[in-house]
Amino acid sequence: MLVSEEDNLICQSESHRATVKSIQDTKLYFGERVEEIDEFFKYLEILSDRKTKISQNDQKVYLERDFLAILKSNGILLLYNLIESTVRFLIENIFHDIAIKRCHFDDLNSTFKQAVFKNLKDVSPENSAQKISQVSFDIIQLGRNPQKDYSGNLDIRKIKDIGRKYGIELRFPPLESNQRVPYEFDENILMVKKRRNDLSHGNLTFIECGKDISLEELIKYKKSTEFSLNSLLGEIKNYICEQGYLKENE
Repeated sequence: MLVSEEDNLICQSESHRATVKSIQDTKLYFGERVEEIDEFFKYLEILSDRKTKISQNDQKVYLERDFLAILKSNGILLLYNLIESTVRFLIENIFHDIAIKRCHFDDLNSTFKQAVFKNLKDVSPENSAQKISQVSFDIIQLGRNPQKDYSGNLDIRKIKDIGRKYGIELRFPPLESNQRVPYEFDENILMVKKRRNDLSHGNLTFIECGKDISLEELIKYKKSTEFSLNSLLGEIKNYICEQGYLKENE
């Protein structure tokens, strides 16, 4: 089987992954995940309506409030998972673009170079020696470690911090058009993170967490998450198109 130069480059820089997603693939992935979440929320709203009746073998089945609370807690996990996976893919999109453009390390701006060096701290010398054949190209991909950037604590503030690490001043422009929106969205996504961590670390049970959230609140969290990530997708797409990681664009 013939392997293209691009495929070979991807394999060299990403031996631990079968593929690397482009920004277009990330947008497609994001759209599919949003559809999944929309479907989940559609049925959650139906089930939360007291007028909704479920029957089994011609007998009425009444949903326990605890079960609805568990469903709402799962909604929190779906939203946070969307945040974390989207941010991770967007960081990988930048490194993928650098690899495809075959940029040298010296081509990068100083901020991006610093980010690569910071990520290299967690790379073992034994593994790096095997992966590096052309230092100027491969060292960039070796410093590709998006998981290190968030550690389960993503909110708007943290996402902006990650952007600054790579020299991207994220503004979430659609959010800034209304003075109240940025604050509300910040608070909503912060609550998604906090409640997700409470569930993940066992500080709250799924029932306790779900009972503490109204369906209206959860829908606000959902809208804030989708809108903010859509804005982020647009900003990273522009950054990649303009090759903001290059020295000449510093």
